[in-house]
Amino acid sequence: MRKRSNPDFVNPKTVKFNKNPQQELIIVLDRSGSMADCWDDTLGGLNTYLDTIEETSEKENIDTYVTINAFDDQFMTLVPRTNVSAIPRVTGTMVQPRGWTALYDAIGKTLVEMHPGLNTKVLFVVITDGGENSSQEFNQQRIVSMIREREMHPNWTIVTLGANIDAWTAGSSYGSVNVRNTMSYNKADTRTMFAGLCNSTISYMASDNAKSVAFFDGDDTKLATSVSK
Repeated sequence: MRKRSNPDFVNPKTVKFNKNPQQELIIVLDRSGSMADCWDDTLGGLNTYLDTIEETSEKENIDTYVTINAFDDQFMTLVPRTNVSAIPRVTGTMVQPRGWTALYDAIGKTLVEMHPGLNTKVLFVVITDGGENSSQEFNQQRIVSMIREREMHPNWTIVTLGANIDAWTAGSSYGSVNVRNTMSYNKADTRTMFAGLCNSTISYMASDNAKSVAFFDGDDTKLATSVSK
């Protein structure tokens, strides 16, 4: 079991859980150099988010597996596919911001290595603060094709979180065009963003629907401040 953090912002919705299949949570995390000014809050928010998902999975008897990949201009498997109850805390000694933004490579490599079952609900989350600028193995056309193929599956939900950028524009660049599955936030509001992500994830876990085309509702979207122009 993970060592609990003090969830100083997470207030999950009270939801009625229905019978759920196995759940997969896949996080693709930008650790490029420009993330340095929000890195402590990113790791703190991520850990509290995972604490809450673990608590919810345990309480509701949901079999939840988590994969976390980090990227700059290189790809790193930060947490290989593991039951949420056994995930270590993600710390600054494990990963620090550096380098450029090989977004396409990170998404492509993650998709290639994931083979969830047909009855598994898959939540694929991309967290980034910038556009593609250094991929070597995957180009935009290939990634758009891969993402659109996954979005046609009845059990895949793809979510984009954009720090100081327009998340919908970022998601659209790699083929994910559902605006209600995106959230833009100021870096100063990183922990608040994770609160919104947490609320929406719990609602998704509780839902009979294997796929969400409106992952963030109005209340959750308001938790993240609009990006300053």
